[in-house]
Amino acid sequence: MLDKNKKIKFYGLLYLTEDFQNLNLETSNKNLQIKIYLKCAANLSKSLDYLGYEFVLLCNDSLVIKNILKKNNIKLNISEIDFKTFVPKNIHFSSCHYRIDVFDFFSKQDNQLSVLMDLDVLVINKLPILHEIFDNKVGYVNNIKDNIYPAYGENFIDLKLKIIKSSITQRWVGGDFFAGDKEFFKILFEISKFYQSEHIKNYDKLLNMTDELFLTATINEIENKKLYKIKDINSLKLLTRYWSVNVKHKQQKFNYLINNYSLLHLPSDKIRLSNFYDKNLSIEDSKNEYKRYINSLNHRIFNLLSLYTPHFVKKIIKKLIY
Repeated sequence: MLDKNKKIKFYGLLYLTEDFQNLNLETSNKNLQIKIYLKCAANLSKSLDYLGYEFVLLCNDSLVIKNILKKNNIKLNISEIDFKTFVPKNIHFSSCHYRIDVFDFFSKQDNQLSVLMDLDVLVINKLPILHEIFDNKVGYVNNIKDNIYPAYGENFIDLKLKIIKSSITQRWVGGDFFAGDKEFFKILFEISKFYQSEHIKNYDKLLNMTDELFLTATINEIENKKLYKIKDINSLKLLTRYWSVNVKHKQQKFNYLINNYSLLHLPSDKIRLSNFYDKNLSIEDSKNEYKRYINSLNHRIFNLLSLYTPHFVKKIIKKLIY
C-alpha cells in the first residue's frame, strides 16, 4: 500500500520534432498529427480529472503547443521541461527516445508517485483506489512480451538486445506505462541513458526498433541486479494494450478487456480518440461508443478484407465503409 501522503500524478509526453514521424496515424500532415495527439491528451486529461487525478502534458515547446490549443479550443495543462538526450534525425519513433528526460524530471519530484502514459489511452472504467494497489518502493511497467515474441520471435529479440549489450530476457517492456517514485525514476534514468546511447551507436542495425528496446534492456538490468522491485501493471488490471487492427499475436477477448480493465492503450485508434474529445463524451459514453465500433459489422468486414489487400487499397476501403 502506498503512503497516504504521497501524491499520485499522471503525465504524458509530446516532443515536437522536425523529423518525419511514422506514428500509427493515417495522416503525414505534421500539424494535423500534433492536433490529434493534443486532443487525445485532452480527452485522457478530462477523464482523469473527473476521477480526481491531475494530468500534465510535458513538452519541449510550450509556446507552439499553447497556440495550437488556443486555436482549436483544447483544454489541457502543459509544462515545458528540459530535454538533453541526443537523438539522430529520423530514427524510428525518435520522439519516444525523450522519455529518458522525463525520467530525469520524475527523479526530482518529491513525495510523489509519477505515472507516465501514452496519450492514446482511453479511460473505460473507474480506477481502483490507486493508493491501495500501488506499493512503496516499487516500479511499475507494462510487460508486453505476449505481443512482441509471437510477432518477431524470441531469437530475433535476443539478437537485438545483444546488439545494445543487454542480457537475454523473457520480458519486453512497452513504452506506454511507467509509474514509481523519485528513487525508481533515478535508477531508470541512469541506466536507460547507457542503453539508449548503445541504441544510437547501432541504430543502422536496429532500423525498426523503438525505444522499447533500450527500455527493456534497462528493466532487465534493474531486475537482474535487484536494484529495485519491478511489477507488471497488467497484473493489476489497470492498463492493457489493445489493437483494433489485425496483429500477429493473439489478443485477449475484447469484451473481457473492456469489462475488467480501467485503461485501454489503443495505438491504432488515435483519430477516433481525438474525435471523442470533440464530442465531449463521458467515460461511459466513450466506452459504449468504442464498443459499438469494435463490434460493428463495418469494422469486422474491414479487418477481414485488409488481410488480403495492400495498404493503399485498405485506405480506400476504410473511407468507403466508415
